[in-house]
Amino acid sequence: MRLRDGVSTGFGVAAIALSIFAVGGRPWWSQALVALAIAAALAPLVTSRRVLGRWSPLVVLPALAALLCLVQLVPLPHALLSALDPTGIALRDDGAALAGISPGRTVTLDVPGTLDALIFFVTLLGLAIVMLRIATSELGRYRTVAAVAALCGGCAIVAGVHRLFDIYALYGVYSDIGGPTLVSPLINPNQTASLMTIGATLSIGLAMYPRQRAAVRAAWLACALACALACLLTVSRGGALALGIGGFVTVAALVTQRFVSNDTLRRRRASFLSSSLPIGVVSVCAVIVVLYASAGGVKDQFRHTSFDELHAPRSKFAAWSSATELIDESPWLGIGRGAFEPVFQRVHPASAFATYTHLENEYLQAVVDWGVPATVVLGFAAIWLVVVALRRWRDGPLAAGSLGALAATLLQSNVDFGVEFLGLAAPITAVVATLCYVPLRETSPPRLAAMRGVRVVHIAALCVAAVLLATSLTTTIADDHQALERDASRATDDVSRHPFDYYGYARLAEASARANDASAVRLLNHALVLHPTDPGLHIAAARMLYSTKHPEQAAIEYAAALPSARDQSKLIAEIAQRFPPPIAATALPADLMWLDKWLHTLDELHRGDIAITWLEHVVLLQPHALHACERLYELATQRADLAALDMLRHRCIDYLPSQDDRIALARVLHGQHDDAAIVPLLGDVESWQSRNDAKLEAWQLLCDAQIALAKYADAKRCLRRLDSTGIVPPDIAHELADKLERIDEQQLAPVTAH
Repeated sequence: MRLRDGVSTGFGVAAIALSIFAVGGRPWWSQALVALAIAAALAPLVTSRRVLGRWSPLVVLPALAALLCLVQLVPLPHALLSALDPTGIALRDDGAALAGISPGRTVTLDVPGTLDALIFFVTLLGLAIVMLRIATSELGRYRTVAAVAALCGGCAIVAGVHRLFDIYALYGVYSDIGGPTLVSPLINPNQTASLMTIGATLSIGLAMYPRQRAAVRAAWLACALACALACLLTVSRGGALALGIGGFVTVAALVTQRFVSNDTLRRRRASFLSSSLPIGVVSVCAVIVVLYASAGGVKDQFRHTSFDELHAPRSKFAAWSSATELIDESPWLGIGRGAFEPVFQRVHPASAFATYTHLENEYLQAVVDWGVPATVVLGFAAIWLVVVALRRWRDGPLAAGSLGALAATLLQSNVDFGVEFLGLAAPITAVVATLCYVPLRETSPPRLAAMRGVRVVHIAALCVAAVLLATSLTTTIADDHQALERDASRATDDVSRHPFDYYGYARLAEASARANDASAVRLLNHALVLHPTDPGLHIAAARMLYSTKHPEQAAIEYAAALPSARDQSKLIAEIAQRFPPPIAATALPADLMWLDKWLHTLDELHRGDIAITWLEHVVLLQPHALHACERLYELATQRADLAALDMLRHRCIDYLPSQDDRIALARVLHGQHDDAAIVPLLGDVESWQSRNDAKLEAWQLLCDAQIALAKYADAKRCLRRLDSTGIVPPDIAHELADKLERIDEQQLAPVTAH
């Protein structure tokens, strides 16, 4: 290997290592380091006369993606933009007018996000060129596959160390990781699982590669086991499926390579049966044992998987359905690569509970971001890449492992996102280079100068990209939100960069409200248009309406905010303090999922009056909600609210109160001297199958009610039937006898008086 090729290879591997271990290539500084490493890898190649002999799909795909991002960043006439995306452009113009800024003139609805995506694809293009040059020789392919597998194994070791020593911050420092099951440099468990799948499949192929010492092959087997174990410890269902598919493709390719009807391969069969096959059997058995021993968490995940998830409002499937609205609005050029997070909140109701940074389906994501025509072009390029890769299936264990890694990544991209970050995109690019390589050739002198110019431009672009990543031009929405929490005066800068960021408009509305500016309402309404389900916006609207003496409208806004509010108890306390029970009841939505929790909060606040009024409201809207009827029955009984009980009888036709509830109600009715209602309530006590003490109390209440109603014949019959049940203790038996005597006296009293 020439010195410049060695230097280029070293920087290329360093770029892959940085993309994995520098927090998965997520922070701007990590992306900048990777871009600079790739620029350094390309620099020694500037003077090289050798170029790729023909186009490789691995170069075409990121180049096309970068070109599409560039098109989305080019300013276009407003009339053309309105024709391409009338809804998005109108919202952007409205927001700019409210904030007093100049509206954008680009296709993308979030320039920093698309600029970041452009840098991403330019970086991947550089890595693809470096890796394709290395992959032209078998030794280069071996080194590439070995480097990626070793880095994956290193990632598994890092994750294992964190788990072993209970370290919940990455490297003990980086704590913004969201509490994944397995702490790894890639942070996200699904992306970690995908990278571990790549490492496992590559290591299996390397373990079967014959041109190594036995100790090295054993080391690759250990690496495969470590990666497979780490994959399962992430408890990622998509990762587990990808691991199974990737392993199957790898093993199938290895077996097929040995048994195809080829004379050369037939001569190798004897060697395979005597050496490689035993190693393969041991490897597969070891992998199966490890997977079986560690797959408990994943097994539980699959056990709890059901078709109900297809219709769950917070599932990824619901997100896919909501994304079709964005495709309908902007089918030609999309919303802009990297603009998904702020734009998607407007069309997906579950955004009230979580922030969706990606769609968790790479193929649908491409349609949303770039539009239908561009996705078709990219799809043909991707198919070309897959076809070229499949043609390498005969190229031995290295190709088998790479095919398994590619298959696993393509599968998991259906249900997860990952290749949109360098931590996964860089390793898989290097792997695919070993399948899509093309021969090198020396270019002619006239073209050499042009080629060197292109290389210099590419290196300069990567250096400029590294600088841009450190500026406000590529500031992410998350970073801007953190800045706004510290200094609200930056809100105008935020909305100028991210015109679909509701939070910036909310902070502008807050500042306008403090200054008694009439524009506060319009700014807040615009924020609600951009994020209709955000609880903070609805709370702000509710407080604004309450302060302007519109309590009924304020209650509606509170009701919209409560289900997704972070601190529901605090919000319910605010509602209870501000509104009388009839209005407070409308501020609590008729959401059965939260019924018990909200009732518990109202009980702690000693606001049973609001609880009963709200439950009456729920029962009126949902008379077949038996649990609501049960809780209303219980509360109304406790508070002796006969009006609520009467309403419940008429609305909750399907509800049958328990025997204990009927006894409790009978006590209340007896205390209210409404004995006439007790008789039909407990009239069937003789047929009850319940505890003796409960049945005895019901009998006594029924008999006492008949006595109070002066139904002496019925009362005497009741007392005698009670006495014959055999459940009456001796002390109560004397009371029954006394009651019978008093009944006789009361029956005779009118006659004696006469």
